[in-house]
Amino acid sequence: MELFDNIHEMEHTNKVVYVIDDDEIFHFIVKKMFGLQGWDVSVNSFLSAEDAIEDLTSFAANNLPCLIILDMNMQRMNGWDFIEAFRGFKNKLPQDVPIIMCSSSMNIQDLEKVRKTPELMAYITKPLDRSKMKEIEKYL
Repeated sequence: MELFDNIHEMEHTNKVVYVIDDDEIFHFIVKKMFGLQGWDVSVNSFLSAEDAIEDLTSFAANNLPCLIILDMNMQRMNGWDFIEAFRGFKNKLPQDVPIIMCSSSMNIQDLEKVRKTPELMAYITKPLDRSKMKEIEKYL
């Protein structure tokens, strides 16, 4: 019965966060950290930016994410490529979807590029901790 209750609760979660990162361990950590915060948020994991774009472009209005947490450095399509693709269809979405870039990069050029990218609300460095979760919470 407990498993059923959890599934039932998840069906009533209004907020969905997309996590786009090619590191499965990061997905596990994000889900764990969200659970520890007690947020009523469902996390959809994407190991590739291409899969996330496919999902976003074929979305149903009721499952549009309230936030995207995006890795900068990924195979094939990186975070910057994702943002370029996102610009191509974001105007067709019924609401704005904020994006937080999350990476281990401390490169000055990367930080400057983040600052100049209007789609990015914040830049958070890995690993996640409580203060970084507070930053994420602002956009939920």
